[in-house]
Amino acid sequence: MARLSEIKENIRLGQGPQSIKEKRDILKAERQAEQDELERQKFENYSFGELMAVYLQWAATNKRHQNDEYRYRLHLAPQLADVPLRKISPFMLEKVKKTLQDKGLAPATVKHCIVIVRQAFNKAIVWGTWHGENPVRHVKMPRLDNRKERVLSEEEERVFMPALKDKSPVTWGMAMTALYGGLRYEEITKIHWQQVDFDRNLLHVDGKGGKKRIVPLNDTLRAVFDEFKPATLQAARSCSLPRKARCRRKSPTAFGAQSKSWV
Repeated sequence: MARLSEIKENIRLGQGPQSIKEKRDILKAERQAEQDELERQKFENYSFGELMAVYLQWAATNKRHQNDEYRYRLHLAPQLADVPLRKISPFMLEKVKKTLQDKGLAPATVKHCIVIVRQAFNKAIVWGTWHGENPVRHVKMPRLDNRKERVLSEEEERVFMPALKDKSPVTWGMAMTALYGGLRYEEITKIHWQQVDFDRNLLHVDGKGGKKRIVPLNDTLRAVFDEFKPATLQAARSCSLPRKARCRRKSPTAFGAQSKSWV
């Protein structure tokens, strides 16, 4: 009765809830607001260390590589473990990146550390423990350059190649093909005799990504393939390039089965 009389009084005064349903809706909204505030306070000081404790448990069963815990403990925890998520900004992460670089860490390691932070924030968004933007989004990743240039000198080649040939003719042949033809290991192991055009001194290469190219056979490289030329080359040549569409079977690989174990 008290609630009904309150509704009647509100109708008379033109204020407050005008029906029992409206009164219930208001109470429900107030309770939801109180719950939301409690949730906000709960995660107000939710630290990166607390997030990582959950993230690393998830990673242990869901990620193939398990270097995250080591890199976090060694490189990230000293700088971020006690910092609330709300205080982690792109500027702070740029400082973290600079600190890691100043320690002399490789660019790939620095990048991996920043990626860990990004993945942890992504999971926090999914898990509902973080409702803002991922701060790593505005952090510039270190640029990686994994290229290593190392070319044998003429003196090194003169000493090394004969010794290699004595130890493993197959490895020597593959090394010479890489050196004088510029082929990758995977390309060398896939060379079949019908790809070697002895008449025009050309090598037809199945390159990376399915791309095909032609490599000229200079005198040195031609001599290498002459050494490995099979006695039954006529059978292989019957499957020559212009007519290879008719060939049902590929000829043997130039360096044989041993090439698969070449390192």
